[in-house]
Amino acid sequence: MRVKINGQWWTITEDSDDRGSYGVCTFADRSIQLWPGLRGQRRLRTLIHETLHALDWSMPHPRVEKFERTIAKILWRDGWRRDGK
Repeated sequence: MRVKINGQWWTITEDSDDRGSYGVCTFADRSIQLWPGLRGQRRLRTLIHETLHALDWSMPHPRVEKFERTIAKILWRDGWRRDGK
């Protein structure tokens, strides 16, 4: 999927080889890679987390995690789910 973040096109794929984390944000090629096995709320949280990194890499990691949890909780409680997954 291609999305615009801060005026730049980014690619989001499901091909992260880094099994030590659920996702990776890479500025060099403006990509977000998600571990292919992610489902449900974990996928939502990871996508939000990596998107926050893309929006502002300088944001302290504890703040990224706090925003991730808060946004994911609100969206999940409102019924947001990935279509067909």
